[in-house]
Amino acid sequence: MKRELTQYTPSGRFEGRAVVNTLVFGGLGAVILGALYGLVSRYNPFVYVSFIATLAFGFLLGLVATRAAQSGASRSTPFDAGAGLVVGFFGLWASWVVWAWLMSDASVATDLATSGPAGWKAFFTETSEVYRINLSRRGGRGAEFSSTAMLVTWAVEALAVLVVSTFTAYATSDSRVFNEATHQWAETTLEGELEANEGLDVETLRRAFAGGDFQALHTAKARSAEERTSENAWSTLAVELIADAKDPSFRLMCVHLVKHSREKDKVKSDRNAVVNNFFIPAAAYEQIRGNLAGGSSTAAA
Repeated sequence: MKRELTQYTPSGRFEGRAVVNTLVFGGLGAVILGALYGLVSRYNPFVYVSFIATLAFGFLLGLVATRAAQSGASRSTPFDAGAGLVVGFFGLWASWVVWAWLMSDASVATDLATSGPAGWKAFFTETSEVYRINLSRRGGRGAEFSSTAMLVTWAVEALAVLVVSTFTAYATSDSRVFNEATHQWAETTLEGELEANEGLDVETLRRAFAGGDFQALHTAKARSAEERTSENAWSTLAVELIADAKDPSFRLMCVHLVKHSREKDKVKSDRNAVVNNFFIPAAAYEQIRGNLAGGSSTAAA
């Protein structure tokens, strides 16, 4: 089947198993991450580590949510973002249960694990007051710290986790390509860099690709910086090929124009996206694959 030379766009569909996988696999991953975050929250004494841990926790929850949803064939960005929010809540719940267990005892944590909002509110209110009393006994800044401020701090932390988790799931939702005809995900088959002809720019390349002209990619495998000792500036084309093994016509590529410059002993590289998940004819795919395979590159097993 001949495909239009255009960029891949997700269908926006999702199925019942995407919901199940999100709740089961996403929930399991969230519980594991939540337990680890609960340990960090309880024993870490450094504020900056806590800040980094909170962002990392939300980010990992978002990745888990996306992978869980996509394992159920979700091609919907809104669904994946919603999965990020749900998995974020799972993770927070697990981290609070573990933190409560470490702060008090297993019986308190068990009660909280099955209690409703009222039980959690009472626990956090009581815990914040304990914190305030302990800080007040130490004197200094702690004497002026209120239990309300502690509750606000915890609320902001929880909100940060949920926002980062949801945004990460949203941002990574379209990172994979799904073939609706075979109902499976396509995979990266080869990555590498090709030599770029002089004078190429992003817009010129985009127009050429849209018109079916792939001559810019019919070049040799790019030489390494070590092989360019006499050059201070050069360009290459970073190419990723994507395919569905069950559909000979389902072939795509991602291309970046990379500008390299040498300053003393360091090489700087500036990557500019040309096309992302762009459909190409099978013949062009094979030609580009052959060029990339002509030297060292990253190939999928």
